Amino acid sequence: MSLEDSDPALTRRTTLVLIAVCAAIFMETMQFSVLSPVLPELAAEFNIDDVGAGIISSAYAIGVVLFAIPTGRLAARIDERVGVGVGLALIGLANFWFAFAGTASQLVAARFVAGAASAMVWAAGMAWVSSTGPRSTQATRLATVISAAIVGSLVGPVLGTLITVTGRAPVFVFIAVVSLALIVPTWFLGESHSTVEPSDHGLRHLLSTAALALAITFFIGLFFSALSVMIPLEAVSLGASATVVGFAFIVGSLGQALLGPFIGRLTDKQGAVRVMSLTLSVLAILTFGLVVAPGALGPVVVLAILLPVGSGVYAPSSVAVDHQGHLLKLAPAISFSLWNMLWALGVALGAVVGPLIAQYTGNPWVYVGLAVASGILGVIGWTQRTRGIAVPSVGGG
Repeated sequence: MSLEDSDPALTRRTTLVLIAVCAAIFMETMQFSVLSPVLPELAAEFNIDDVGAGIISSAYAIGVVLFAIPTGRLAARIDERVGVGVGLALIGLANFWFAFAGTASQLVAARFVAGAASAMVWAAGMAWVSSTGPRSTQATRLATVISAAIVGSLVGPVLGTLITVTGRAPVFVFIAVVSLALIVPTWFLGESHSTVEPSDHGLRHLLSTAALALAITFFIGLFFSALSVMIPLEAVSLGASATVVGFAFIVGSLGQALLGPFIGRLTDKQGAVRVMSLTLSVLAILTFGLVVAPGALGPVVVLAILLPVGSGVYAPSSVAVDHQGHLLKLAPAISFSLWNMLWALGVALGAVVGPLIAQYTGNPWVYVGLAVASGILGVIGWTQRTRGIAVPSVGGG
């Protein structure tokens, strides 16, 4: 047992930081996902077509991708705690702007700023949690943060449906006010500076030494983004109702949130690469099941199972990237910013590339391709683990 494990003051601080970051991440994912049910209302209000609605939606992801690394560097230099506060402040301002925007271009700009703020909250928040507390429970803490994000993504659409009753302004003002209010508790938690980046070459070294974990991070974003578009469209075309599809997403996401902390504890005990490799192998088998799943409901049921299984990648991949960054003496906020950027890039590409390929080949071939890719990454992980060149267990030192 380490000193950090036995010191009540440090344990209390670790818990308070975890709660503060979970609250910030919850708000970030809630304000991201609140837009989905709002798009039809915005299209009618501003007289925009599907392409215009898509631009408003994608502006957030573009903000995340473009500002992930810069905000990570900034968070590393100004202190992770301050970084979370700055991110929350920008989220509040962006949602105020969105609440009272008078043109479609203002909506796009507000969502772009919100995406950049999201990048700051994730990089600073994950780094703060990672560097506050013993490394023996690092994965468990990070998995708890990811579970909070998943819950936020479930609450967001529910809150978004209130816009049909209250209008746009009250909902987005509420999000803005709560985001700004969450800055207050972070202010009293004290400084949180961890290792400062020693050179500008750290990211290049991290890309090479954590290549497997980063590749898996990108892939899992692409994987679920593609399936989240393709399976609902396929199911509805075969006769399933949108309600059934939505229920499958809710069940799968709840499974993710509930399974996340368990995956974190397993990662702390067994190591990041072992858990990622096992998860990818199971995902490969289940994804092949999409090809043979019968009727309209078959793929929907498989998706509801895939979602919680996929939670076995998020925390281990973040831990693996942070571990290699730690060996390079790279600030955790920068490591997590690269992790976040590649995941967001995978999400952005998967939603387009998957359906586009399916138009020419059919959904089953895309499912097979994703399954094979998942299996290959799983095998590479097992091979590197047995050769001792991948990320070892971070639990217990």
